[in-house]
Amino acid sequence: MEPRHAWLRRTLLSLGLGAATTALIAWPLAAAAVHWGWVEHRLVSHGGRAFVGDGPERFKASSSHRWLSDWYSVVRTRRVDSVLPLGEPQRLPHWVATPDQAIARGMPGQVGSVDTGATGWPWRCITSESWQVWTTIRTGEPVDADLVARPPASGLALREHLRSALVVGTTECGRTIIGLRPVWSGLIADTAVWSCAWLAALWLAGAATAATRRRCGRCVSCGYDRDGLVAADRCPECGRAA
Repeated sequence: MEPRHAWLRRTLLSLGLGAATTALIAWPLAAAAVHWGWVEHRLVSHGGRAFVGDGPERFKASSSHRWLSDWYSVVRTRRVDSVLPLGEPQRLPHWVATPDQAIARGMPGQVGSVDTGATGWPWRCITSESWQVWTTIRTGEPVDADLVARPPASGLALREHLRSALVVGTTECGRTIIGLRPVWSGLIADTAVWSCAWLAALWLAGAATAATRRRCGRCVSCGYDRDGLVAADRCPECGRAA
């Protein structure tokens, strides 16, 4: 039977490897896939389907789903919009930011839309947010023409506010953004899954090594050559019982 300290060491190593694997998938792997164009996010509108977040307000949403990442774009419905959901409105994932959270998240002005990106596998565990907010243009203030969606005479400009997001690069596919806001349920679940996978892999590797050593007449713990020793003797190198 394997010593208790060996199981503890293996379990702690598995937890560390599980956390590292979760971070690797959620950050560099997902970012590289988008940055180098291996995957492209194309938002698909859900038409007249209504969506709700944590509050009672309804929204319109577009989304894109890929293997390692999801993207949601949410806008507040207007009176002129026709939103006729078939049955109950569909609920957005709890990590998707919605316009009604603007005050709580310190967004100035009127929110035009809010995009939420999420990465991780098998569950999404890290998110980032891009808020498009209508703000008043101060007199003489320079405004990037790409951000003005209304005539300058209106005195309003659409500006982007990134939250929990780090821009790490830009290609013809667009910006590559790394999320910084953890989704704790997904983070814990992903770490648990990958830790169990690593624990199983380490156990199988240890079992295979022990079987090979036993077949070669060596100590299953440290590999010391037991040639000439009585079968019941402990290993003179590590003290493990035969």
